[in-house]
Amino acid sequence: MTSTNKSNRWFSIILIALLATCSMVCVYKIGFLSEIAYKKESLITNLNEQIDILKNETASSIDKANNTTSFYAFENKALTKELQQAYATITEQEQREGLINDENNTLKNQISKLQDMISELEEEMQTHNVMYSYSTIRYTNTELEMLCFLVQKECGSSDVEHKRIIVNIVLSRVKNQQFPNTIFDVLMQEGQFTSVYDWASSNIKINENTIQAVNEVLSNTVVDNSQGALYYYSPRYVSDYSVMAWFETRVFLFEKYGHRFYK
Repeated sequence: MTSTNKSNRWFSIILIALLATCSMVCVYKIGFLSEIAYKKESLITNLNEQIDILKNETASSIDKANNTTSFYAFENKALTKELQQAYATITEQEQREGLINDENNTLKNQISKLQDMISELEEEMQTHNVMYSYSTIRYTNTELEMLCFLVQKECGSSDVEHKRIIVNIVLSRVKNQQFPNTIFDVLMQEGQFTSVYDWASSNIKINENTIQAVNEVLSNTVVDNSQGALYYYSPRYVSDYSVMAWFETRVFLFEKYGHRFYK
C-alpha cells in the first residue's frame, strides 16, 4: 500500500470520526433543545393558567367592588332618606314647640286675666259681704238677698205686715240661743226654711213691698208684731198630721194670713 493510500484512509477515518462526533453532538443538542422547548411550553402553560387565575380573581374582585359600591350607594341613599326624614321631624317638632310656646303664652295671658278677674271679684265680694248693723242684728248683702227670697216664696202675694212677721221670726231665731247666731245659718238650717234652699239658682222676681218689709225690720224702724214667734206653718199646705201635731206642742200665739204662729 502506498503512502498516498494510507493518507487517504486515515483521512477517511478521521472524517468519519468527526462526522460521528458531530452527529452525536447534534443529537445531544437536539435532545437538549427539545427539553428546553418542552420546559418552555410547560412554563407558558403554567403562566397561562396563572394568568387565567388572575383574570378570574380580578373579575371576582371587580364584581365584589361593584357589589360593595352598589351596597354603599344603597346604604348612602337610605341614610340620606333617613337624614331627610330626621330633618323633617326636627322641623315639625320645632313648629310644634313654637305652637306650644304660643299656646303657653296665650294661657299665661288668660291666667293673668283670670287672676285679675278673681281679684276684682274678691274685692267685689268683700264689698258685697260687708256687715250692716242698722238694728241689733249684723247681716251681709247675701243674707239680705236670702231674706227677701224667703219672704217672697213664703208670702209674696200678701201684704207688707205679713212679710214683716216672717222677717221678725228669722231675727228672733238669730237672737235665740236654741238656733244659729247668723241669718245665713238660720235660713240654711236643715229641715227649717226649705223654700230658701234654691235661692242662689232661682230667678224669682222680688216685689217692692217685700224689699220694703225686709229693710224696715232690719233697720228696726217698725213695730215687731210677731209677738216673739219662732215657728209657723200653713195648714193649707201641710198634710202630714205628725208635723201639725208637733207644731201644736209649741205655744200657740195667733193665726193670721193663713199661717199659725208659735213660740
